[in-house]
Amino acid sequence: MNVGAGAYNLTALADRLRADELAYVLPVLEHHTLSATILRPVPGEPFEEGPAPTDTVYVVIAGFGRLGSGDADEMDATAGDVLFVTAGHTRRFTELSRKFLVWRLALRLLPT
Repeated sequence: MNVGAGAYNLTALADRLRADELAYVLPVLEHHTLSATILRPVPGEPFEEGPAPTDTVYVVIAGFGRLGSGDADEMDATAGDVLFVTAGHTRRFTELSRKFLVWRLALRLLPT
């Protein structure tokens, strides 16, 4: 969803969209340098994203999983956790609980 100037409650925007589906990747907001997406991967199945051109913050809303990136060790990803992955690395969620839900916030640099 593209938005104009102002303040937005991303959770409220997301609550209106696809709340009953088992699995989805849902773009919620695109605005200048910010892209906000909600991810609800299929429970129990790995979810992998290729190397992203941007640094990415993941905010775990519900459930439990594990996040791996590049050659780094996997880490727990539990409700309330805020995780950061640098640009250029593959991101991989595994061991996902049925209720696993995460925000993906990607910040792009503006051209100079």
